[in-house]
Amino acid sequence: MYEMSYEEFTKWQIYFNLRPIDWRDDTRIMKILQCLGVKESGDKIFESLYLLKKDGSARTERNAMMASLKGSVMFRHLMGAVGGDKVPVLDTL
Repeated sequence: MYEMSYEEFTKWQIYFNLRPIDWRDDTRIMKILQCLGVKESGDKIFESLYLLKKDGSARTERNAMMASLKGSVMFRHLMGAVGGDKVPVLDTL
């Protein structure tokens, strides 16, 4: 009951890299600080907001790659393949 599989552990690590703990609290505090006159951006003050901003730019790049894959000949061959393993990246399209 108190044990975690290695796969689950690595998935939690990935999740917390995408959504750091207390990022919502840091966003809320940053908005309060901006109301008080702080001019710095949130990603320069809070590491969690920096990680979110960095992840957002990576998602934009990943979406561009997925869009180019979707229009390719290789994608049509993947979609027309019979049997074999399912490609997990195609679930996000």
